[in-house]
Amino acid sequence: MINDTPKKTGIPRVLYTLGVMILVSVIGVWVFATYFAEDLLNDFLQTNLNQAVRTASDGRYRLTLGHIYYQNGTIFCKTFILERDAYKSDETGVTVERLYADTVWFGNVQWVALLRGNGLYMTRMEMTSPSLTMTEVKVGRDSIAHIRQHTSSISATMPIRLPVVSFDSIILHDIQIKVPLQCFIRQDQVYPGTLVHLFSFLLNDKSIKNKPLLYSKNIEFEMPGVRYDLADSVYAVEVEHIKGNLTDSIVTIDTISFKPNYSETAFSAREKFVRGRTEFRGFNTRVEGIDVFSLLSGRCISFHKCEVKKWSVDYYSDKRKQKNPHPSAAIMPNDLIRSFPFCFNIDTVVLREGKVRIKERVAGSSQAGSLSFDRARVTIHPLCTDSLSKFAGEPTRINLSAVFMGEASVSATIKYPIDHPKLDLHIDAAVGPCSIKILNPFLITNERKEVTQGMIESGALSMDIHNGVATTTVSPNYKDLYIKILPSSTNKKRGILETIKTFVANNFILNSTNIDKYDRKAKSATTTLSRKNEQELLQFIWVAVRKSLGKVIGGFE
Repeated sequence: MINDTPKKTGIPRVLYTLGVMILVSVIGVWVFATYFAEDLLNDFLQTNLNQAVRTASDGRYRLTLGHIYYQNGTIFCKTFILERDAYKSDETGVTVERLYADTVWFGNVQWVALLRGNGLYMTRMEMTSPSLTMTEVKVGRDSIAHIRQHTSSISATMPIRLPVVSFDSIILHDIQIKVPLQCFIRQDQVYPGTLVHLFSFLLNDKSIKNKPLLYSKNIEFEMPGVRYDLADSVYAVEVEHIKGNLTDSIVTIDTISFKPNYSETAFSAREKFVRGRTEFRGFNTRVEGIDVFSLLSGRCISFHKCEVKKWSVDYYSDKRKQKNPHPSAAIMPNDLIRSFPFCFNIDTVVLREGKVRIKERVAGSSQAGSLSFDRARVTIHPLCTDSLSKFAGEPTRINLSAVFMGEASVSATIKYPIDHPKLDLHIDAAVGPCSIKILNPFLITNERKEVTQGMIESGALSMDIHNGVATTTVSPNYKDLYIKILPSSTNKKRGILETIKTFVANNFILNSTNIDKYDRKAKSATTTLSRKNEQELLQFIWVAVRKSLGKVIGGFE
C-alpha cells in the first residue's frame, strides 16, 4: 500500500530556531542598549576622548563631557566644553579659549569595534549653536587677566598610545562667537546659517605624529553673511556669502563692504562738523594659499594672493558744515595695522576693475563737485608685519593705474613702510595727455572757476613723506590755460566784477603755458608741508600736491 502521510521536513524546526535566535538577539540588543550602552560610551568618551584631546593639543586644551544618553536610536551628550588648560610662555595672538555646546548628537556608533577595544567609530558628531570664545594672548601669561587659577604648564609626558577616535563628519551649525574686548566689533555675534564641516576626522597614533589640519581629510565652511558694527555705530563691515575649503587653502567671498549706516544726506545731517563719508565695496573676492595653521592659532593672517575682480570707492564731504575746533586725531594706515593683535604676512593683493568717486559740496553750491577715476587697477606687494617672514622689513609697494575723468591716464608707484611708527611714504606718479576742461565738474561747483581752454601734455609728481612731513615736487607740462571766474553763488549772474577778475587772473596771476622751449625749461616746484593731526592720509596728500601745483600755475595754494 502507498502511505499518504506527508514526510516531515526540517523547515519548521529551522524557522523556530531562527525565530528564537532573532528574539534572543533583539532582547540582547535591548538589554545592551538599555543597561550597558550608555555606560560603555560614557566610560570610553569621558576617559579616552579627553586624553586624545590633551595629546592632540600638546596639553593646551581639555575636554569636559556631560552624561551621554542613548534614546530611540540616538546618542547625545548634554554638555560639551573644550577649553584652554595651559598657555605657552611665548604664545601670542588671538586664539580659541573655549568651545561650548549645550547638546551634541552622535550618529551610528560601531559597537563591535568599541566592544573589541579597537576604538570609537561614528558617522557623525553634530552641534547646533555652539558658543566659541576667543581670547587675545600677549607675551607672558601674566598679561592674561582671565587665566584660571588651576592653569598648569604643558605636560611633557603625554601618553603615546591613543585609542582610535573616528568620525565620518563633524558638523557645526549657527556658531556664536565672542571676541576679545580689545576688538573694535561688538562682543557677541551669532551667525545663523553658518556651517563648518570636517570630513573623515581621525585621531590615532599616526595622525598625532603627522598632524593633518584638525585631523581631518577635508574641511569646508560656508557663511551666508557677517556684519560688524564699529564702535561708534556709524560704519559697518559686511561680508556676504563666504565659502571656504581650508584643505585647499581657498576662500571665496561674494561681497565685502565697508560702509556707513547712513545715506549721504543723513550722514551729513547727524554730523555737527565736517566729516568725510567713505564707502568701499569689493565683489567676487578669491583668497588663495592661506596658512591655515597660523590663522587657527591666531598668530598671523597669512596667504599668498587675494584678488578682487570688481570694486568701488565713494567719498563724500559736506563742507557747508563748520570745521571742528577740536578735531580728533586721524588714524594712519600704519597705525591701524600695527594696532591689530595679530600680524600680517600677505604676498599679493590685486584689485582689478575699480571705480573711485570723490564728491565735495561747499557753501553756496547747488550740488557737489565731483572727480572720478575709472578702470582703476591696484596691486599691493607685500603686506607684512610678521618678523618671521621673508618679507619682514620690506616696505609695501603699491602700483596703481586708472583713467582720470574718462580721459587722462594716471599711474603711480607708492612705497609705504607700514611697520614704521611714524608716517613715512614715497610716491612717484605720472599723468598723460588730456584737456584741462575735465576738471570743470569740480572747479565750477566748488571753486567757482571754469577752464575755457587748455591742454595737459604730461605731468610728473614725486613726494617723500618722512615723520609726517611731505616734500613734494610737481612738473606739469601744459599750454594755453585760460579760466573764467564765476559768481560766488550759483544764484547770481556773471557781471563786470567777474570779467575784471578773469582778465587779471589770465594775464597777471596764472602761468598759462608751462612747456619746454628752446630758450627755457618748463617750471617745476618743490614744497614742504607738515601733516596736521586731524588730516586723513589722502586729504594730506592732496593738500601737499595742491600747494606745489599752486607754485607752478599760480593763484592758489
